[in-house]
Amino acid sequence: MRSGDAWTVGARPLVFIYRSDSVFSYELICRRCGWRTLCGLDDAVARLRLVGLLRREREPDQALVETLFVESAQRMTCPICKEKSLFAVPSTRDDADDWQVAVLC
Repeated sequence: MRSGDAWTVGARPLVFIYRSDSVFSYELICRRCGWRTLCGLDDAVARLRLVGLLRREREPDQALVETLFVESAQRMTCPICKEKSLFAVPSTRDDADDWQVAVLC
């Protein structure tokens, strides 16, 4: 279950604020040639629109994008070998947030 805060007035909840501590980061992988790319939320939305999904949603919910991205990865095409059966898995890279950090020697 995801974390959040709820404020109450009397016995009824007044507001529920969702806090996401996780960053959207998925790897899109080709089964045939091994090509892979790391996709953030904006990239995932762009790829979903290419296969005909999320055309009406201006700012889709992250949970919706996650579900659709994993389920429709098999409809996406590899840019190298043109295989039409990719798969998406959550990224396990620990340094995904530090890609712009300079390496000090």
